[in-house]
Amino acid sequence: MSAELDKIKDLEKQIAYLQSRNAYYEQDGIGKLYHALNRKANEMAELLNKTSLTAIDIDDPKIKTFERLQKIWVDAGTISASIKALEVLAGINQEVVADKKEIVQVSKKPFSPENMADAVGELAGKRI
Repeated sequence: MSAELDKIKDLEKQIAYLQSRNAYYEQDGIGKLYHALNRKANEMAELLNKTSLTAIDIDDPKIKTFERLQKIWVDAGTISASIKALEVLAGINQEVVADKKEIVQVSKKPFSPENMADAVGELAGKRI
């Protein structure tokens, strides 16, 4: 009897583990990837901002700081394009336009006082 109970407990543990793994894959991976890349882009920007190029000794071949910074700013365009693409795919920062205004058709008439008066409903140019 205890062997059966142990087997049931083991199976329940396996079920719980598999359910947690399944829940992990049901999460918003694109959104998580967007936020991860956005954090890395912010870290790259902070690194570039805190490092002064005038303070780097570019004459010393052993110091690779400039080359490493150059690699960061070369790859910045690719990362920012990826972030923008993921932003669209995940629907992040997408503003929903709730009130769509009706497009008003404007006929092309010459601009004159008579036409303005006709537009507001008065008889323009009529002498009494």
